[in-house]
Amino acid sequence: ADRLGVLVFQQFPIHQFGPGDLVSPTNPRSTEFVAHILEEFESIVRRLRGFASMTIWGTFAEARQDGKWWWGDYDELDARISAMVTSLDGDADYHSSYCDFGEQHYWEGVIGFGEFTDNLEADTFFVSEFGCPAPPVLESLETFMPAESLWNYEAGREGRLGLPIDPTEWAYIWGHDYEGMTASIARVLHHVSPWPSTIDEFIDACGWYQWFAHRYNAELFRRKRYNNITGIRMWSLRDSSPGVKCAPLDYWQRPKMGLEGLRLAYAPFLISLDEPYPLEPIVAGSRYVRDVHLINDTAMPRTGVFTAVLLDPSGHPVVEPLTRPYSVEADGSVHIEMSFELPLEAGPLMVRLEADSTSGDALVRSDNWISTVPAAFADPVRVLLLGQARYTEPVMHALRRVGGIETTVLDENARDPRDDSWSTTLVNDFDVIWFTGWEQAVHRFTEAELRAVAAAVIDGGVGFVHSGGQGSFHAGDSLGAQLDATPLGDVLPVELRRNDIVWDLPPAIDDGGAHDALGVDLRRLPSHGYARTTLKPDARQLATVDGFPLLAFGECGHGRTAAFTAALLPPRRFLKTVAVETGEETVTTGAPWDRDDIRDYDFNWPGYTAIALGLIAHASGQATAVAVPELAARLSSTVYDAVAAVATTQLLAVVTGVGWSSEAHETRGTLSVTNTGDTVARLVRAGIASRATMDCRVRDGFIDLMPGESADLRFEIAGTLDDIDSVFVRAVNAEQVEAALTPA
Repeated sequence: ADRLGVLVFQQFPIHQFGPGDLVSPTNPRSTEFVAHILEEFESIVRRLRGFASMTIWGTFAEARQDGKWWWGDYDELDARISAMVTSLDGDADYHSSYCDFGEQHYWEGVIGFGEFTDNLEADTFFVSEFGCPAPPVLESLETFMPAESLWNYEAGREGRLGLPIDPTEWAYIWGHDYEGMTASIARVLHHVSPWPSTIDEFIDACGWYQWFAHRYNAELFRRKRYNNITGIRMWSLRDSSPGVKCAPLDYWQRPKMGLEGLRLAYAPFLISLDEPYPLEPIVAGSRYVRDVHLINDTAMPRTGVFTAVLLDPSGHPVVEPLTRPYSVEADGSVHIEMSFELPLEAGPLMVRLEADSTSGDALVRSDNWISTVPAAFADPVRVLLLGQARYTEPVMHALRRVGGIETTVLDENARDPRDDSWSTTLVNDFDVIWFTGWEQAVHRFTEAELRAVAAAVIDGGVGFVHSGGQGSFHAGDSLGAQLDATPLGDVLPVELRRNDIVWDLPPAIDDGGAHDALGVDLRRLPSHGYARTTLKPDARQLATVDGFPLLAFGECGHGRTAAFTAALLPPRRFLKTVAVETGEETVTTGAPWDRDDIRDYDFNWPGYTAIALGLIAHASGQATAVAVPELAARLSSTVYDAVAAVATTQLLAVVTGVGWSSEAHETRGTLSVTNTGDTVARLVRAGIASRATMDCRVRDGFIDLMPGESADLRFEIAGTLDDIDSVFVRAVNAEQVEAALTPA
């Protein structure tokens, strides 16, 4: 820490909520206990006070807020500890409790809270905790995890995780036990790689999510420097025991992938791409406009030239580089707008950002992967989403990543019931009208408005889509749209019936030809209810539910029509059984990863995207740019898997220096690694094999090297050169190669 310039906030070894009753005067052990911990704490201060990086001492992690103790009265004990620290280490500060100075913990998207994008709204004086759990590297994991539980535990495939791991053994070593394990793995499967096929792939996927979470959050917080965030602290640096914990160093100080993410984000001079949703695919051929922040947390100003370029996986530029002069004051920051026209060919791209220095400082680089997908339609389809917000939201969510569709939302917030002008230009303005649901629509719209919608379909050739829910079809619950009593009943490809909605019976779904057309298994459709209808003679059904139409296509006049009779979200109930009132809002208490299928933990079913594409394609009469199943698969594919799918490459490894360090009492060396192939070497890492000691590690790694690029990786072992059996290097897409231990 002294060498790197990292400030250390050292907590004394005491429970995060304090010692509780042990310090109560009525406890017969209190005098002995207090004397013991004061002696222990004094010993720790004397041992560490000579390090320049020792900045703050603290006793209680989460025991007091706003000056009020939560778990006991520790005023007297705190005063004695404070006096001891002040007398022994006057250059350092003492702070009683970590949660007591307007700071905040941010664990969104990591353990049991929200998603990582929730941190976009982070606004606090000081970020006192953030991080992400990840397993140690395989060499460490194999030393304490039973081999039969680690992988190839076939019974695990039938469980909620769908992975060949022993969930009982894994949960035992995972931070926050079973809840922590399922919450973490749910996000890894969702955001990184849904189907790891080997233990190496599983550990890499978990490690990469830690890499991502550390880098994303630290850079996001640093972009908010002094607005209002004044500092950040990652939790924590090294696992305190063998297990799956939040530190980027495992118990044996072997770096996990997250250490490299943290190192990138903690660079004193940081180039940070302001990409709020870096794991979402981007439409190929669109304009990519983002801000790039140059953050200078050093004591010297820096000037030079900033360069941005897009590279394909072979390292070739696909656009002309963008260059801009920059100047950043000491302890300051600036941002530069970057704008590129993305190539029409879809696939992974690296956004490489560099800043040189006129004063001779080292070149600073930031590499960021994005994944592009083709637009759904060659000619954009204009879709009017007509419905109340709660019914429109699942459709908007399903289409959030889709290009080639221009949506206009007309809900209760945008529509003035006294103004029907929206219905007078439908034929000119839209290709498809999607009626998502409007409770009591028969009473909420004028007959003229609904006749205008029907005429746009019948006479104007506008497509029409309708989806199910409490505010759809005829329905019931006193909220039904009763479309059979409106002109829209004639437009639908199905006949309606009164009181047609079924909520609480498990449906039997026959997906017929829908699976081939959409690439989605409708039998996994969440059971939120459906409307019982009858297929019209001139319509065709692609799937049924309990023998009734589930997905139906038809035509009405010059327009094409489609109906999906299942509800896209659960019904509203007067009796709330899974919600709590908190002030002005109702919050659902059930965590999404508590659902039966942990792979579908998203708040809206992932299959809705394919269904929405199929409905719009039929109604508009336009074929999608690629088949719906392929397009839906690309939209759900992760950036990680897109890059991992690149071709194989080759690595060359050479030991460029190795020798005994008398200062550290260990052998240290440097391994120079070069990508000699034709495509990017993904997540290059090295390792040491030794039968003499476990106390060996590689300090650097988990980096991407473009063809011809090299990197130096430092390694060390608590032993002599003879104790090293081999030094090796490998990548996700490159075979492992060994390096001769004789320096080149």
